[in-house]
Amino acid sequence: MSAKLNYGIPDIELPLPEGATVNPSDFAGHELVVLFCPLDRVAAAQELADYSRHADQFSYNDAWMIAVCDDIKTLPASRVTLADDPDLRAWKAFGESLDPPEQLPRKEGAVFLFGRGGCLTRAWRGKGHGNEVVSELGRRR
Repeated sequence: MSAKLNYGIPDIELPLPEGATVNPSDFAGHELVVLFCPLDRVAAAQELADYSRHADQFSYNDAWMIAVCDDIKTLPASRVTLADDPDLRAWKAFGESLDPPEQLPRKEGAVFLFGRGGCLTRAWRGKGHGNEVVSELGRRR
C-alpha cells in the first residue's frame, strides 16, 4: 500500500519515542530534511550525532529535520526529531517520491530535502551528507 502524497511529501504518520506521532507532510510550508538512518546501529548513531551538530543551522534556515529509523529504541537521544519506521512504510513512500520512483538500498540510508512548497528538491543516497545538506539549505535561503 502506498502513502498519499501531499505536495510531494509523503503523507504518513510516524510514531515518536514519547508515543505521539509526526507527519512529514505537515511541514510543507518549510524546508524539510528527512534522514533515513542506516540500518547499522553504530552508523545510525553517528549520523544522528552529525545532524544534531547542525541543528542550529537547520533552525537558522527555517528547516525542519526528521530522522527516521527502523527501531528508535536502540538509538541515543538526539537534537532532531526521531521517528520510528519499523515496517518500512515511510521508506517505501519516500522512495516513491523520487522521479522516477525507485527502490533505494535501505542498508545505507538516505536523505531527502523538500523545499517550502513541498516538492522534493534533492536526495542523497547513503550516509555522511550533513555538511552538503546544510550547504544546500544555505544556498536556498
